[in-house]
Amino acid sequence: MNRKVEGSWQRNHAAMKEYLWNNDGVVFREFQVGRKQAFLVYTSGLTDKVMLAQSIVAPLIEHKGPVREEDILNTISVPAVQITHDIQTAAQKVLERQTVLFVDGLAVGFLIDASAGEQRNVQEPESETVIRGPHTGFIESLTVNLSWIIRDLQNPKLHVEKFVLGTDNRVTCALVYLDGMVHAGILSLVKKRLEKIDVDAILGCGYIEQLIEDAPNTIFPTVRHTERPDVVVAALLEGRVAILTDNCPTALMVPHLFMDNFQGTEDYHSRRHYSSLMRFVRMLGFFLATQLCAIYISIENFHKELIPSDLLLSIAGSREGVPFPLPLEVLLMVFAFELIKEAGLRMPKAISSSVSIVGGLILGQAAVDSGFVGIPTVIIVAVSGISTFLTSGLIQAVSLIRLLSLIPASFLGLYGLILFDILLVVQAASLKSFGVPYLAPIVPTYLPDWKDSFVRRSIKILYASDKERKHNIGRYFVEEVEP
Repeated sequence: MNRKVEGSWQRNHAAMKEYLWNNDGVVFREFQVGRKQAFLVYTSGLTDKVMLAQSIVAPLIEHKGPVREEDILNTISVPAVQITHDIQTAAQKVLERQTVLFVDGLAVGFLIDASAGEQRNVQEPESETVIRGPHTGFIESLTVNLSWIIRDLQNPKLHVEKFVLGTDNRVTCALVYLDGMVHAGILSLVKKRLEKIDVDAILGCGYIEQLIEDAPNTIFPTVRHTERPDVVVAALLEGRVAILTDNCPTALMVPHLFMDNFQGTEDYHSRRHYSSLMRFVRMLGFFLATQLCAIYISIENFHKELIPSDLLLSIAGSREGVPFPLPLEVLLMVFAFELIKEAGLRMPKAISSSVSIVGGLILGQAAVDSGFVGIPTVIIVAVSGISTFLTSGLIQAVSLIRLLSLIPASFLGLYGLILFDILLVVQAASLKSFGVPYLAPIVPTYLPDWKDSFVRRSIKILYASDKERKHNIGRYFVEEVEP
């Protein structure tokens, strides 16, 4: 049972000490308000000490006359002040970077927002760099991130609903959407799944993503994440819902469709002809990244008649003396590429480029010269690996598909690869992202939206057509299916 705030400052002081007794970072500051004893409770290092001294302590010490609840509220010159009657709530708010004031004779606690602390400077996300367009990115402050969205989307219909997740480690999250633009069914599904989250701790938005997604066992992502405010604003205008988490520089957006992965951040800042070409390049990159290695194994082992004789002899000559069968050779090279990629991502930036050069050039050349692998295998795996990064939202899925496709290709050739691809398409077609078919607008087919899927038509055409719905993703909503 939660303890209530009492009129005795000594009892309130003892109660707060009981809840926060093992936290040396919590400061108890005692002083006089008129003739009444008072004390503040705040977290050292997370509180603005200048605001604390000038806007809270100094005015209260100088206060003369009666000390009532309304007198305290009128004396404190801080915009955000709330009232609580619960000791446990007050203690939790201290851990959430707020300051709590207790005054003798008043059975309430004053929750004051005087939070501060070191924050990372706003900068462009390294994984989503653009040439044209805004160069700002989210940081680890929920307040700052929301301010970027409000600044970029100056719309009175913008709704921000805050909630808390986790029991032991509580984290503040924000649900952001445009009222009247988002489909009621999509919004209802998002809220239901967030309400069902019952875990001890949420240490980042990645936890939320895995707890609310439709199909946790699929390799395809049904929740999109980004560090760019302009991407979130564009998603909100399409009728999507964004979820932001405190202490996380990434925003989640739902629903997320497969074709969204081929739309670049700066497609709408560039000429439509170039943007359309880049979309075809990304689609080709996805095909090469997932299929090229498997096709190479299939043709070389089972369908040699598909290769010109001169090329076939060249490949056979380059593989002469290689001690491994082709499937194992390709598998080893794919694993080597994954090792180099992971090492380049995790190592310090100062030496990551050097590691990539050593791994990609020196070790690759040494492996070829020693007869460990053939030159065609190195070329095929390198092209497949480079193509992976053309679709940043599918990097994890592409890596898994590339490895899995090697199995049927090694035993059944192109027939096994085609069967594997059919099963993959069927599985993707069966997915939904918060009630929206994952392969829309392809399956189900909605031809008017193809003008912004495979190609990018002019901005004038995109805005002139379908003005009433404004390309709202809610048009694809099918039903409220719980995962």
